[in-house]
Amino acid sequence: AIRELLTLLGPDEDAFVRRVVMDAMASVAEMGDQQVILALLGLVEGAEEWYTKTDAIEKLPQVTLPGDLRVVRALTACATNADEDEVVRRAAMEALLSVAEQSDAEVVWKSLVSDHVPEVREMATHLLEEVQSGVEAFSAFKKREARPKEYVDIVVRNFEGSHVVDFDRPRQVKVGMLKQDLADQCGAPPMLQKLIFNNTILEDSACISTLCPRSESTLDLTVCLSLDQLTRRFLSVPRTLARKKDVQHRISALKSLQGFFHASPAFFDVVLKCLGSPEPQVQLEAVKALPWVARHDDKHAILGIERVVAWYAAGGFPEDQEEDPLRTVVEIVASFAGLHTHYYLVKDVALQALTRIAEAEPQQVLGVLLSLLHAATGKEWTEQWVLVLEIEALLRFAEKGDERVVDAMLGLALSGENNLAKYEAFMALTQITPLGHRRVVRALTSFCTGEGNIGRGEAVEALVQLAEVGDPEVVGALVTISTTEPSYRSLKLQALEALAQVAVPGDKQVVSMLLAFSEFEDEDLDEDEDDDEELEEGMLLRYHGSPVRETARKLLVQMTSGAEETEPTTIGDACRLAGGGA
Repeated sequence: AIRELLTLLGPDEDAFVRRVVMDAMASVAEMGDQQVILALLGLVEGAEEWYTKTDAIEKLPQVTLPGDLRVVRALTACATNADEDEVVRRAAMEALLSVAEQSDAEVVWKSLVSDHVPEVREMATHLLEEVQSGVEAFSAFKKREARPKEYVDIVVRNFEGSHVVDFDRPRQVKVGMLKQDLADQCGAPPMLQKLIFNNTILEDSACISTLCPRSESTLDLTVCLSLDQLTRRFLSVPRTLARKKDVQHRISALKSLQGFFHASPAFFDVVLKCLGSPEPQVQLEAVKALPWVARHDDKHAILGIERVVAWYAAGGFPEDQEEDPLRTVVEIVASFAGLHTHYYLVKDVALQALTRIAEAEPQQVLGVLLSLLHAATGKEWTEQWVLVLEIEALLRFAEKGDERVVDAMLGLALSGENNLAKYEAFMALTQITPLGHRRVVRALTSFCTGEGNIGRGEAVEALVQLAEVGDPEVVGALVTISTTEPSYRSLKLQALEALAQVAVPGDKQVVSMLLAFSEFEDEDLDEDEDDDEELEEGMLLRYHGSPVRETARKLLVQMTSGAEETEPTTIGDACRLAGGGA
């Protein structure tokens, strides 16, 4: 994993990609990992952007063993370099506190007490004071320092004046980076954003220090979403000399629409036209963007599905792509329904499209759907509808008893997550699993008796449909649920109703359990009684409320001979009806 991450730290990579990569490496690397340390030092010494250097410096203490001489020297050089950005120097001073010996760090800080940069000078003084007084240096320093001198609280509102987001950033941050922060928090691609200050649209290269004087600590900005730049990139006519650049502009415009939940339906026609581009990569990005621009229009979604299937059938997938063409197109077709605001209006069309694709390569489509389900862990709620469609598609293509599909449904149903796909998997399990499948029945039996498992009620319902009548393990599990955990009244009702279908009439275990139910009415329990010991032993545990009691009485009628002739009104009547055998 670390080797893969290291390949994403090159100078050509986006700064935000490198930031995420550094976070990931710091999380998975062992202390003292020389590969990671060398990579971070390379960024400290060679990166052009101050924020990349700062990120690398902040990660070094997380992977460096105390006293690493090479790291100490690099941080010292950075902290004392008068030509370095002051934010980078301050980060290096802080990192020394964790990496260097305290005496070595103090030598560096003392040399900076008379530095020409006031902020560096102030920080060095405070670090020395706090270390010498035995207080954790930097945390205390940050509380005491007049932070607004270096940081600005940025408040972003929309045109109506409603609050959108706020965050604090160093004064050296450029508007382009603020747009990326907004994209991370609100989902709006930077290409669509226009930030406005004092009725002026800000350029990406503008620095917020020019907008907010040092005497001010808050900057109010207005954001609006504009389609101008995106439209220009879509509608630009490729020029002979700059064709490659124009193609890249169009690709970046299409990518900006992918994952954007508020993508305008106005872009649908333009994105659809990109499918006719002579550039295969433009076609591919257009196909991926179509579900996002068709989210709010049924006709757009249906037309988009048809065009994607036709594009795939015509061999439109670029040959030089590492992606699996079939997997990509199945995901895209499923996402049309999953991402649409009205899932059920588009579901049937998407399923028909997947069926047409499966006619040519049924086993391959089945394999793709299974692999997508295996990657379902941790999906966001909005992506659950995509999984639901994939589950429904599996039921169409797989034969009953297909162990691969049974295993996939069982794994998804018994997962610890509480989501839409989980409950869809329970229903699918009852359709794809043969009656009496021992492995599935045992797994469901164990699951429904496990305290705290999410979906126990669904597991009970599945057992009713899959277990054979009289299965002793299943009957025992349902009896256990019915006689324990008084707080789960609805689950008890389900278990009792399930026993009516699974247990054999006259089953002694079930009849004994039913006879143990307390007979008194709800009002017989003194609400003011706090001393449980004064009540008959076990009475509170057997008290389940009238719905459970009435269900138990009806089940007792069914379980005892002659029950269809006379319904018992008391436990005594039930015993007489049951006779000596019961």
